[in-house]
Amino acid sequence: MTASALPDGFVVRTPTYTDDGIAELDAVVALLAACDIAVVGEADTGRDETLSMFTSSSNDRERTVLVEDADGRVVGLVWVELDATAGDTWCDVYLDPALATAALYDLGFAHVVAAASAHRASTGAASWEVWTGCFAQDSTLQETFLRKGFGQRRRFWRMRIESDSPAVPAVVPDLPDGVTLVVARTEEQKRRVHVVHTEAFRDHWMATERPWDEWIEQVESHHPSPDGWWLLQVDGVDAAVCMLDESRADQGGGYVGVLGVLREFRGRGLAKHLLQRAFVRSRDEGRAWTALSVDSDSPTGAQHLYESVGMTSYRIIDAFSRPIT
Repeated sequence: MTASALPDGFVVRTPTYTDDGIAELDAVVALLAACDIAVVGEADTGRDETLSMFTSSSNDRERTVLVEDADGRVVGLVWVELDATAGDTWCDVYLDPALATAALYDLGFAHVVAAASAHRASTGAASWEVWTGCFAQDSTLQETFLRKGFGQRRRFWRMRIESDSPAVPAVVPDLPDGVTLVVARTEEQKRRVHVVHTEAFRDHWMATERPWDEWIEQVESHHPSPDGWWLLQVDGVDAAVCMLDESRADQGGGYVGVLGVLREFRGRGLAKHLLQRAFVRSRDEGRAWTALSVDSDSPTGAQHLYESVGMTSYRIIDAFSRPIT
């Protein structure tokens, strides 16, 4: 993305990275909030979630760029993430709603496609996909995706439950018979969480098996909740995991980043117990709600479980992709 194609006075540059993030974080948070408000009426992306975009090891620091106007105000962000293990580039293009035009969006996604082409070339992969997404009601972005050769691939629901809902138990329910809880604190325990997480999601769409070092680095970039990684055992055998994170804490909510049950242990109430444990924890910590995201075509019908414990959908996210040839 070059400044020569932008309005006079606009500048394209990489963020100023610091030991704990980027110097422009406040400006980027404000930009993302403005984009959210223009579509869904309220800020949806908090400071901690925004920070993790830049601190993640998968962030392409060379190709993630900011756009500034003549006054030095951040009016655009093209965020680029490399997932070499999966053979994907992930991206988002944000533009100040007051300045956004189809031409500017096209420039942003041209930058993304060029970045994805560079990713494919650098890895020597035979095939490559570039992914993006938006709120289901964001017609402007969806039109841009289609114009740039992206097709809709999947729909996700963000679901949540309010902490004062009568569906939230007064106390953590008792564990089912034969089930014990391990709070994963040590590396050995976290490695067991990794094993169960990997296996539980093997039959899910776009599941990618990651080695321990890559997996732990990725999940820890999303602000893991202290003592919020739970491993359930059935008769001494690791069977289910729940991983809470703090990515929505600054918005007043709790977040279930991962919930998975091994195939042979499904249907025993393990996921329900872990969810209710998470709800009680959020309420007792003073959080107003607990949220998670779910594939609308989940092979396990997970959304029905979430509805059964009192969760409802409050956001719909559509995922789009195009191949890089």
